[in-house]
Amino acid sequence: MIAKEVNPTCSPLGPDNKLILAPGILAGTISPCSQRVSVGGKSPLTGGIKEANAGGTSGQKMGRLGLAAIVLEGKPEPGRLYTLHVSREGAFLEGAGDLKGAGNYKVAETLRAKYGRHVGVISIGPAGEMLMSAATVAMTDQEGIPARHAARGGLGAVMGSKGIKAIVIDDTGMPKIVPAKDQEVFKKITKAFAAVILERPRVKHRLHKFGTAGLISFTNEVNSLPTRNFSRGQFEKVEHISGEAVVALIDARGGQRGHSCYQGCIVRCSNKFMDAEGKHLTSSFEYETIAMLGSNLDIYDLDAIARMDRLCDDYGVDTIEIGCAMGVAMEANILPFGDAARAIETLHQVGKGTVLGRVIGNGAVTTGRVFGVERVPAIKGQGLPAWDPRTALATGVTFVTSPQGADHTAGRLQGVMEFDRLKPGTIAQLSKEMQIRACFYDTVGLCHFADGTPESAEWLVKLLSAFYGERLSVDYGMETGQKVLETELNFNLAAGITEADDRLPEFMLKEPLPPTNGTFSVAREEIQEAFAGLKENKKS
Repeated sequence: MIAKEVNPTCSPLGPDNKLILAPGILAGTISPCSQRVSVGGKSPLTGGIKEANAGGTSGQKMGRLGLAAIVLEGKPEPGRLYTLHVSREGAFLEGAGDLKGAGNYKVAETLRAKYGRHVGVISIGPAGEMLMSAATVAMTDQEGIPARHAARGGLGAVMGSKGIKAIVIDDTGMPKIVPAKDQEVFKKITKAFAAVILERPRVKHRLHKFGTAGLISFTNEVNSLPTRNFSRGQFEKVEHISGEAVVALIDARGGQRGHSCYQGCIVRCSNKFMDAEGKHLTSSFEYETIAMLGSNLDIYDLDAIARMDRLCDDYGVDTIEIGCAMGVAMEANILPFGDAARAIETLHQVGKGTVLGRVIGNGAVTTGRVFGVERVPAIKGQGLPAWDPRTALATGVTFVTSPQGADHTAGRLQGVMEFDRLKPGTIAQLSKEMQIRACFYDTVGLCHFADGTPESAEWLVKLLSAFYGERLSVDYGMETGQKVLETELNFNLAAGITEADDRLPEFMLKEPLPPTNGTFSVAREEIQEAFAGLKENKKS
């Protein structure tokens, strides 16, 4: 819809852009880990097409309501702010002046008190209202906590430009399960696929126990953990921010791990992190957040990092982009590395919209331009996630080539596979295959943590065949993913984003990554050859 109906050269924050929220094809069914919501539009951060997705309860509820998508278009009169209530009775706009400037926590609490504790709430914080390019779209979990975010690309600013403070998804009166055409076969495949997911080592031994925070020690070991604005790949005080340290505090303070963001999630990678007094501080305390607000800023106080995560969730900004932006500000000596108190105070400035707050809230590239910093870790305008491409080579190719900008959810190799010795000439092709699979999985609504091998595509196609009552093939799934990827590339080309933009930050090409001195060793010719087919289709 974005590609067909949005002018690629339009202003991302103008009336001609659209914001589309779409559940996956299998939303509302009993399919495991398939209830995510994709949010799409033209990104104010990258200037290209953008898809960001999140868990929580809204995707499941949208599926139960039979919604293919919610589309926001046009632009209201200045100063007007609304809530959109969607139920079986229809969609209704209501004034939301009382929520102006409110954080996501207050928005969720207010709307759940008004419409019922069962509703899903999709909202923006003050950053979205102020149209900051790092603004997110928040979604509530089973407990009504707005901790799941479609975070990348600044789509919260697009929602703010439409004057929508929140969307309430109310599935009252709808069946709890969306049936498949062949429900009995669908049940059998669901049960078998769920068993496969639960037996995968990273789910069984890491995600259930540590959540994604369990990746901290691993990425540090393989020299890929962003440290002090991507100047090193290992953090000297990693034991203070490791998954083991996170779990120890959760258990000691009466928090919760192995938490599900929606009913039926079997990966259960989420958690509830409590403060020293045993009060809830933040939920889904994730790897990317801990790395980008922790080691990347030389901060090793987990309570301070968790406080920053809470503020990012409440003000509605991407922890990855903000971590990159503050790292750049520290590079410029605007903030001192390692000063957690100053970092927290800076986040409050983002929420208030001060001059410094607006600079940081508009992302790493803006921060670098304002303060004259050369070492800006960003591609196509978007800050790098917590995987240094000088060692995570296949993921680095994805960062370079993806129409989404530097985005690990666009296609990343899982676990130790990424850091095995990959054969020369195969790395770019792996990235291409991962990106195609990721596009297919996002179409279905599958959480990428439920993926493990290419066989996941086979399971999904079996589910889709039973759902539609048609015999579909794996080729169908991969063709769907490739069509999505080509569509995104075509939009970006029309928007002025070309192959010349497919490059790492210059400093990463010049600086080996200490302490192992890794370099991005994938030849540009290999990348061009692997993606030649997509590029040809893109030009046509």
